[in-house]
Amino acid sequence: MPMSNKERQQKWRQKQKENGTYEQVRKKFRESRKKKRSSLSNRELKVVREKERLRQQKYRAKKVEQPIVGTKSPLMSAQTLGKAVQRVSANLPKSPRKRSRVVKALSKKFGTCHHEETSKNGSGGYNKLSDKSVETITNYYCRDDISWQSPNRKDSISIKNGDEKNHTQKRFMLITLKECYALFEKEYPGITVSLSAFCSLRPQHVFLLQDVPHNLCLCRYHENVRLLLECLNKSLSQNIETHFYDFLETIVCDQENEDCMLSKCDVCKDKFDEMYTIAEDESMQHVKWAQWETVEGRATKVMKSGTLLNCLKALKSKLPDFLIHTFVKRKQSAHFEAEKSRANGEHVVLQVDFAENYTAIQQNEIQSAYWSHNQVTLFTACAHLDNKKVKSYVIVSDDLVHGKYAVSTFLDHLIKDIKSVCPTVKSIAFFSDGAASQFKQRFLFDNITHYKELYNIDATWNFFATSHGKGAVDGIGGNVKRQVWMASKAGAIVTDAMSFADVASKRAKAIQIIYVPAREVADAKSMLEARWQDVTAVPNTQGTHMVQALGKHVVRTSMYSTRGIYHEHNLKDDVNLQASSSSNSTSSCPEEEHHPIHIGDFVLLKYTAKNKSFKYVAQVTDIHSHENGKTYDVTHLRKNDEEGMIFAEKDLTDKLGVVDRTLTNHESVAGCIHG
Repeated sequence: MPMSNKERQQKWRQKQKENGTYEQVRKKFRESRKKKRSSLSNRELKVVREKERLRQQKYRAKKVEQPIVGTKSPLMSAQTLGKAVQRVSANLPKSPRKRSRVVKALSKKFGTCHHEETSKNGSGGYNKLSDKSVETITNYYCRDDISWQSPNRKDSISIKNGDEKNHTQKRFMLITLKECYALFEKEYPGITVSLSAFCSLRPQHVFLLQDVPHNLCLCRYHENVRLLLECLNKSLSQNIETHFYDFLETIVCDQENEDCMLSKCDVCKDKFDEMYTIAEDESMQHVKWAQWETVEGRATKVMKSGTLLNCLKALKSKLPDFLIHTFVKRKQSAHFEAEKSRANGEHVVLQVDFAENYTAIQQNEIQSAYWSHNQVTLFTACAHLDNKKVKSYVIVSDDLVHGKYAVSTFLDHLIKDIKSVCPTVKSIAFFSDGAASQFKQRFLFDNITHYKELYNIDATWNFFATSHGKGAVDGIGGNVKRQVWMASKAGAIVTDAMSFADVASKRAKAIQIIYVPAREVADAKSMLEARWQDVTAVPNTQGTHMVQALGKHVVRTSMYSTRGIYHEHNLKDDVNLQASSSSNSTSSCPEEEHHPIHIGDFVLLKYTAKNKSFKYVAQVTDIHSHENGKTYDVTHLRKNDEEGMIFAEKDLTDKLGVVDRTLTNHESVAGCIHG
């Protein structure tokens, strides 16, 4: 009887293996197939992938339909097995712990318990990882740039640890598991772990991105780009990455390079146009996509429609802001982790935020009480005193404004308590979101310049990127609200801020509860108004993510905390900036970064006085370099004709004249005119 094709193939493979040429033949076949696939167009490649998907689907369906042959079980049908399992299950103990012990004992008795041994000694388990590596992975999931802690009082999970049960606030991942795994591999190249093992080590209280509750406000920058990427991925024949990290890899040289992410790199600033093009027959295809926009003061998801080319152009228009936002987000998150590791008793890291107001609802209240519930302000804080010691705070108040006066008053209480428990503190690095009505404003910038005089503390304020300020403070607020809510359901009377603070201090003993009445905030208002009188605004406040106090009313700012390029600002006109200069300051000339200034160049100087700015043309006569940066000797010029085309040296007796002087680092060069 002649051999079948299958038998002939098996005989040929066996012969090749005996001759030692089988692997060479397989390698040659793989290279040939790879070469063939690389020559395919995007459309042909998409067809091949679809055929392969259908082939696998057909094979799996056929495999499912095949009857199970050679089973050792005496129960020949699934129905009989199911009935037997049901009878046994009905007689098992109701307690999950006892039921588990009985099942394990039965498995051990009848010699069928192989799973536990395989998981411990098998080659595919994650048990080969050291305890330190496992701890590193689990801690990585709990980082604030990987997952965020829910502030909602109901978002908690009961985790069993031995015989004890602990309620832990839920965390929700900001990215997918595959993106998280890719970032982990890049950050920890020394730890070798498979994707499946990495995913299995995700802590119980860390939930997937798909489990995020419906009422979450996600980042507008990321969501709008994601919606566009999904639309293009469905409609384009060309494959386009929908994961942010993978997508950015295709359009920039280096995601850690500032020039690349700020679209200043000559190599990759036009890479998007090179990587993503639309064929002429596809460009006019009609598609729909969604975008988050502000409509009548409300964030609304708006449906858009247009051609595929319009969708691609919309994505391109959002890339510059998205790249900057992503870069700053990563830099600030990394700086926050680095600062926490630096906490040593002398340097303290303090993260602050307002939690959502607590509504004082009573158990078994009457119907009319629904319309007269009191609100309670909760100002949460998490202080990292050293590498191991962390202290949580909640300031409770009946002041509901959430403004600059409340923030300043609350911060005074926090700093005083930190100094009492950690008297060695010399500097505090503050972290918060960038809410303009609460933190990112000139009055709070000026406020931290007084901490040196008041508390002998050097202060730096760091802002997270927009919509990325989630952290431990959210969990602290949610935990306290849950504890008070449960006490209220048990009969505790919580009607206002004072009663809330009383119940919270008894129930949440691990958190420092501080009650600050509204009258205390009101009493501090007049003092703060006098302190902040004539405080000037800082240019590009919204683009600033680091503010450091240099002296009274003097700060320096930067785009992100570790940039190394700073701009110093006098928040009041009567301050001697030269006396407040920092030894680490650099030139504040923005044009100097891109266009070096030389002797003989003409520059445009900007002076600020009493909330007004004035510009003067001057010529650089000398340049002095020193450890603090550079200073420039300039000669101011005046217009010598009506058209403003000819300038001469300004008369020193001129009423509005500015005498010749040395331009310090603290004065702004508004523009450089090279002549």
